Amino acid sequence: MARGHLIILAVWLSVGDIGVTATEEAPVATVTCGSLRGTVHAASESAAFLGIPYALPPIGVRRWQPPVGIGTSPGRHSNCWKGQLDASKPGPACLQGSHFSHGVQSSEDCLRLHVHTKNLEVISNMSDPNPTSAKDSWKLKPVLVWLHGGGLLEGSPFSLQSGYGAQANLTSENDVVVVSVQYRLGVAGFLSLASLSHHHDVRGTSGNYGLLDCLEALRWIQGNIQAFGGDPKRVTVWGQSSGGSLVLALLASPAARGLFHGGVSMSGSPKLNSTTVEAAKYWHREVVERSRCAEIGFRHETEKELLDCLLRLSAAELLRAQPDNWHADVWSLEIFSPTWQYAPLLLVDGEGGVLPQGYLQAFQDSKRGAVPAILGVTREESDFAPGQDVRHLTRSQLMQVLAGYAGRSQEPAFVEELGRLYGLTGNNSSDWEPQRKYAEILSDMTTVCPNFYLAGVMDAHRSRHGASVFSYVASRHLSKPFCVIANFTKMKPLYCPRFAFHAMDEFAMLQPHFLYNFTAEDRAWGQRLRARMLEFAATGNVQAWQRFSTSTRGQAEGHVSKSRELLFDYNVIDLGAADKNTQRYHVARCNFWLRSGFYDSRGLVNMAATDLVISV
Repeated sequence: MARGHLIILAVWLSVGDIGVTATEEAPVATVTCGSLRGTVHAASESAAFLGIPYALPPIGVRRWQPPVGIGTSPGRHSNCWKGQLDASKPGPACLQGSHFSHGVQSSEDCLRLHVHTKNLEVISNMSDPNPTSAKDSWKLKPVLVWLHGGGLLEGSPFSLQSGYGAQANLTSENDVVVVSVQYRLGVAGFLSLASLSHHHDVRGTSGNYGLLDCLEALRWIQGNIQAFGGDPKRVTVWGQSSGGSLVLALLASPAARGLFHGGVSMSGSPKLNSTTVEAAKYWHREVVERSRCAEIGFRHETEKELLDCLLRLSAAELLRAQPDNWHADVWSLEIFSPTWQYAPLLLVDGEGGVLPQGYLQAFQDSKRGAVPAILGVTREESDFAPGQDVRHLTRSQLMQVLAGYAGRSQEPAFVEELGRLYGLTGNNSSDWEPQRKYAEILSDMTTVCPNFYLAGVMDAHRSRHGASVFSYVASRHLSKPFCVIANFTKMKPLYCPRFAFHAMDEFAMLQPHFLYNFTAEDRAWGQRLRARMLEFAATGNVQAWQRFSTSTRGQAEGHVSKSRELLFDYNVIDLGAADKNTQRYHVARCNFWLRSGFYDSRGLVNMAATDLVISV
């Protein structure tokens, strides 16, 4: 295990506007590759070491190759920097060019991570050369590794999806060391093609490069985090949205074993069943068809020529070739269409791969070790960016709209049951909120219930290994609309999320005050969730929460399931005004979606927001 030290130097730094402050006390750390000079994060008053490279730039012939780590194993020190590295600025985000990333400086040269810590004095005063046997005053802190969201297409640790770097606020009480990871995105991070598999990627397959980056970052953390006061034996990976999807992938990956000790997925996509072979044959071919390499085609004899052409594409050409439908329309009623689909990015890559099995198979594998996990969702996920404006509809009108969409692929009995379960029959009442009801339906179908089902599969295996699985649903609404993300939808008039929307739990926990004026009640709710997460990072447990602990029932109970057994006994923590352990939360609704085959057909894969709005 590599050892490191932090010291304080009198240096004046000029730092960009990313939530850090120039200071005369510049923290310095020594890691396996050499010395780092950081800065100070103003809000948390923590030492910030930004833009630390953990792998060589994935450019040129290293495009669409597994990352080459820096200083993470013997023989790799030739890749290290010379002298002292300026770690006061984060550098560019990973290559992205979507409509939510205007003005973001991005590059293929982006494999960096960022460390925030307040464990300075302890380390700088440490005299024992062996940290594991130091005096009682020496104490390593648990480590939270943040994986940002953005549909695997956009975002960074300093983007809106991360509260513009607000994850550093978790270090305020010196209870944890926070590491934020940048990983390859979109076409640079997840492309799978036969030409890459057969003639380029050293693995003999292709795709999942962003996930491979996360694994390499975790190896760097294991070798270096003690230099920042972090405990390599207490590393928790944590992500929201597609960051949560990456957490689930890491929990399922045999390559991640031993690299972390707990996982927290906030609104991650609960399904993984598409393969690199399928993607190369179908969904990812459009990248080639949208590029100047299209005329080469996909014949076996031209695969090397196609590879050469793809490697010569500029970063701008790569972005132009990225298909539009990689941004999934997941929160629109169009999801009921029998032809609805979108391209998966995280992929099963077969035996010997980083994701050899889908989630259901991986989490049922009794031969695989297990770490504790939290799977969280918000009650009205789709309120983040609703695909339809239904604010003016009565109960009967909303029922008619649902019947129109769902009737394309479902029988009348399905529509009738849907209306009964979600209270769409009868007259309007004073508390009728059609947009909220719309959000509940789409959220249960795509995210909430599929996450409960996956938690049950995980719990059945992990409980045998002494590792708990917890599941929560954030149901509390913030005190006023959260308009900072209003532009994620094209609704007119402007729509500001008002309910328990996607990412509400993250924002409340991190509390980026420059984005939103949190009330005392909002802050108390977020601080309680923060305390639970820090407890989990420290111990792998949350004392006030009951674990998921599920059983299922199927045809023996007189039910017929098209695809999956039904949920029966399980516990979800309802995060409302207080933490409430709730038995069989929305069990009738969730079993309705399971019986109808919606886990397989509509459970999310990448978790990307929609920008399609249809007035009804």
